[in-house]
Amino acid sequence: MLIVDDDGGDAANLEDYLALPLYSRRLPVEMHDINLLGAPSSAKLLNYPIVMWMTGDYRSNLLSAAEIDAMTDYMDSGGNLFLTGQGLARQLNDQFPNFLAIISVPNLSIARRCR
Repeated sequence: MLIVDDDGGDAANLEDYLALPLYSRRLPVEMHDINLLGAPSSAKLLNYPIVMWMTGDYRSNLLSAAEIDAMTDYMDSGGNLFLTGQGLARQLNDQFPNFLAIISVPNLSIARRCR
């Protein structure tokens, strides 16, 4: 499993809320910090059956077109993506309307891959 830390260097380290329970169960998890390593390619994502991508708290431009392309290639190849972040549903609807179908409910958004 890969956890992508894309929170812009937020000191809250929100990715730990995903990683620590997995580590405690001795599940194989790799961290990819975008601030240190840049965005992962679709080739890297394809090495993992599950990718958890955290964008953290709201900021403008949470995801780039290149990141969306990598995620799209990953999902189109059968990968499982968990994508989370504050303000993410709005950005995806506004800038990448064909990436995911977003269903928003107060305090909850549910997304599925557009086909």
